[in-house]
Amino acid sequence: MNDTNNQARDKRTVLDDVIESMTDGFALFDAADRLVICNAQFKALYPKICESIVPGVHFDELVKFAEERDEVVQLCATEGGALSGSRSNPGANGSRTEYETRDGRWIEIRDYWIEGGGRISVRADTTERKRSEEVGRYFTSIVESSSEAIIGKTLEGEILSWNAAAERIYGYTADEVLGKNVMILVPPDRESEVPHLLGRVRDGERIKEFETVRRRNDGALIDVSLTLSPIRDESGAVTGVSTIARDNTERKRSEERLEAARVYSENIVETVREPLIVLDRSYRVVWANQSFYDFFEVEPEETENALFFEIGNRQWNNPELRGQLEQILPSRTELQDLVFTQDFPSIGCKTMHLNARAIQERDGRRRLILLTVEDITERKRAEESLFQEKERAEVTLKSIGDAVITTDAQGYVQYLNPVAESLTGWVVDEARGQSLERVFHIIDERNRERAPDPVAQCLSENRVTVLGNYTILVRRDGEEFAIQDSAAPIRGRQGELLGVVLVFSDETEARRMAQQIAHQATHDALTGLVNRGEFEQRLRRVLEATRSREVEHALCYLDLDQFKVINDTCGHVAGDELLRQLGTLLRARVSERDTLARLGGDEFGVLMEHCPLKQARRVANVLREAVEEFRFAWDGKSFSIGVSIGLVPITADSEGMKEVLSAADTACYTAKDKGRNRIHVYRVGDAELVRRRGEMQWVARINRAIEEDRFHLCFQPIVPVEGDGEGGDHYELLLRMRDEEGRSVRPGSFFPAAERYDLASKIDRWVIRTAFEWLTYHREQLERLYLCEINLSGHSLGDTNFLKLVIHQFDDSNIPPQKICFEVTETAAIANFTNATQFMQTLKGLGCRFALDDFGSGLSSFAYLKNLPVDFLKIDGMFVKGIFENPIDLAVVRSINEIGQAMGKRTIAEFVENESILEKLKLGEIGVDYAQGYGIGRPRPLEEMA
Repeated sequence: MNDTNNQARDKRTVLDDVIESMTDGFALFDAADRLVICNAQFKALYPKICESIVPGVHFDELVKFAEERDEVVQLCATEGGALSGSRSNPGANGSRTEYETRDGRWIEIRDYWIEGGGRISVRADTTERKRSEEVGRYFTSIVESSSEAIIGKTLEGEILSWNAAAERIYGYTADEVLGKNVMILVPPDRESEVPHLLGRVRDGERIKEFETVRRRNDGALIDVSLTLSPIRDESGAVTGVSTIARDNTERKRSEERLEAARVYSENIVETVREPLIVLDRSYRVVWANQSFYDFFEVEPEETENALFFEIGNRQWNNPELRGQLEQILPSRTELQDLVFTQDFPSIGCKTMHLNARAIQERDGRRRLILLTVEDITERKRAEESLFQEKERAEVTLKSIGDAVITTDAQGYVQYLNPVAESLTGWVVDEARGQSLERVFHIIDERNRERAPDPVAQCLSENRVTVLGNYTILVRRDGEEFAIQDSAAPIRGRQGELLGVVLVFSDETEARRMAQQIAHQATHDALTGLVNRGEFEQRLRRVLEATRSREVEHALCYLDLDQFKVINDTCGHVAGDELLRQLGTLLRARVSERDTLARLGGDEFGVLMEHCPLKQARRVANVLREAVEEFRFAWDGKSFSIGVSIGLVPITADSEGMKEVLSAADTACYTAKDKGRNRIHVYRVGDAELVRRRGEMQWVARINRAIEEDRFHLCFQPIVPVEGDGEGGDHYELLLRMRDEEGRSVRPGSFFPAAERYDLASKIDRWVIRTAFEWLTYHREQLERLYLCEINLSGHSLGDTNFLKLVIHQFDDSNIPPQKICFEVTETAAIANFTNATQFMQTLKGLGCRFALDDFGSGLSSFAYLKNLPVDFLKIDGMFVKGIFENPIDLAVVRSINEIGQAMGKRTIAEFVENESILEKLKLGEIGVDYAQGYGIGRPRPLEEMA
């Protein structure tokens, strides 16, 4: 039993020794949270309560003691919370927490729960480790925030570290250089210096700042200053190199600019117009500029080491000047604005202005006097003239057309010129000494309240002030004048405020004219209605207000029907009178709050605010019926007209101003298409409106394509079906448009819109000019040409100006007319039969030829054919491509060819897509003269022909 006890004591002794030898604090708590044992290191962590840390003490008592003695209160409280959490979760063994005490120490706590009850708490002072980590962070922060590149590398030059400044200076990121050799930064002519520098550092030498050249990532050379220091390990051995680099490029440039500025300054001093001279303490000449020598007509050798007062036969022997100069160096004062008059032997009597101040040489060892001399003779004369001018100015004030009032610095009237007397009703003798408000009574015409006093404002702000455009002057007798005025401070020579001059003029007539002009800017001159610009402004305001409130408005777009008939029949004077009468008629049928405007030509708009669609439709119908019932009398004749109306509801869902106007315009034109003199209401998704808006969008795209030159021409060959034909090239020019993404668009997509909205002739003009220009500049192609076929729209056939353009192009280009064949479609020729016939006969008289395109698609082709002067019939491709599958198509092609041949016209089959169709067209089968299609050749850009 004793042996067992002895062994236990021995184990306890060993355990005590182990615990005491631990560098960390150790404590053992039982299941009741009472201290069993702890070592001295544990107590040392809590020096103020160490006497209370004894076996049996409860943890809560330790917390209480710590609070009483102001030691680690925060730590203990936090520990308590942690321990409580641990007791509730005894399976959480090995928890680790780190805390900062009030005295700035850091303690790490590691708790281990013992199975069956109790726990072991190990605590360590980690303050030094935390400080080391903090120092490391500070060091890293310093390196990264440094404006100089800090680079670490091995003794062999391998780059190990690279801060942000290095990235900025050299242009490499850290990922691009780490692990690379420093030679990537060295230009070829400096490579030999690197091994030498690394060797010196390897020997332990610190190479202080020296200048060299390095290379950036972009290849540019930069001037840098380098400092190389050895990096040593714990034993002192050199293991690496630390390089600090500073970019000197900007400093070099600054030095160059500074040197250039110094040279520039010296040149300026030498060339400045004012004479300059530097004197020493004895008033002997140290330096003078060329202007000094030139002005006083002396040579440099005459002034060398000479007394300033004896230069040029004692020219400067002025007692006042000498006395003041002698006070500058001892008193360190400046001589300014010394003016004196002296009679110089060589240049006569002059009035001189001098400034002098003490200066030092660059080394600071000698004080000198810098003297600036200015000849103010002419200025003095000018001042005399100015005085005389002042006298004349007073006379002028009495005769000018503007009213002038002057006041003193307190705002009391001193002077009125005659115009001011007339406008205010005060004479100068009565007004002198009166307050300005009494003499100059002004009000705001908008509210009839007194307007701000311009003189008081000028005096308080010490600047020029201008009254607003609504100022009314009330004369002494009550008559009122619209005026425009400004007040400016009067200052003395030293800048002091002496008073105010008020200038104003009678603007009554001008303001009336301005109001008239403002009205004209927003109203139509012919009808007196609101014009388009003002209408759009009001529409924009209504749209903005609608988005914030649940209200409904409506917009009517009116376009007169048959207005062109009256204009063409009776002239524009009659048309203008009709528009005036209709403006009066329509104004009487809309409410006061609605806006009626003339939008241009014979188009009107009505903006009906706070008006539901149902009510707007009733108003629109009233307007339509009023126009329909109206009879216009002119020159003994009576005319009736109609109006097509597009109606658009305006709600919170409406888009912008342009979209609403576009919708109204589209709806109006839809009403015209449906028979005129009717109302069409715009509805989202309306198929007819969608189609028309699509066409109108094409109109905008076509115009942009013309402006941006995005049209181009292709050519497709036309070949004889049998034999070689007439020889030479024969092809048709085909139009293409490049869209906004550069894709090619065929005419079938955009030309219907162009014809509907009168753009077809505009496109035809572009085609004619482009084709003739190309043939003119490619004479070899023109020589080889047999026939070039150019398509024309039906709109161009009746346009006499277009006909003149074609004739003019032939005159300018010298292109033989017999080489040009114009193509017109069968439907266009029949629809414009008279105009088409006249157009063709005129150009055939020059030698041109004509082809009738898409022949067979019309209903009366053969009846019109004998009266159309065409040379070629182009058989519609929809029949040609079906001659194998459809006997009717074959019969149509054969009939067209036979009739054409009988009438002496040549035939061209379109859509010849393969060799089989071509064989079928030959003499043995049908006997067509020419073929065109993908089987012959696909369309290619005109440039490829060259």
